[in-house]
Amino acid sequence: CTHLVTNKIVRTEKFIAAITLGKQIVTSAWVNASLKAGVWADVEEYRPLDDAGEYPGFSVGVSISRAKAKKLLSGFNVYATPRVSPDWAILKRLVECAGGKMIPPIPLGGDIPMGDKGKVILVSCEEDEGMFGDKLRGFGVPLYSVEVLIGGLMDQQMKLDDPSLFL
Repeated sequence: CTHLVTNKIVRTEKFIAAITLGKQIVTSAWVNASLKAGVWADVEEYRPLDDAGEYPGFSVGVSISRAKAKKLLSGFNVYATPRVSPDWAILKRLVECAGGKMIPPIPLGGDIPMGDKGKVILVSCEEDEGMFGDKLRGFGVPLYSVEVLIGGLMDQQMKLDDPSLFL
């Protein structure tokens, strides 16, 4: 695909994957304008806007430009605990779109294989923190909310030092 057509900014798998892959995201008005003109209209004039004010400072065009310049998660190994939402399969697709590697789900028991700790992102949720938190923190790697990935992929900027993203 080359374009995603949507009339609003949404945090869906398809929307985030389109950003991460550097695909154009446009409104349906772009399709109509292109058909009317007989040539492809300028995509920058037909980006979906954040009319509801849900994503302050977010720009579809800026995020796509960043994604085209560099794969955000290149060289990163990403781990997730079992009850993280979105689920592991969706996170895997998104992480791989961004050039990272999603490690198989962390098992309920047994060892957690850790790679290069400088390139590791651990995501969990409140439901799993009691079961995994102490063990995961023992690796000396921060434990994040899944928002570090979802928000990072939307903006194409990882905010690994943002305290609001730690569990």
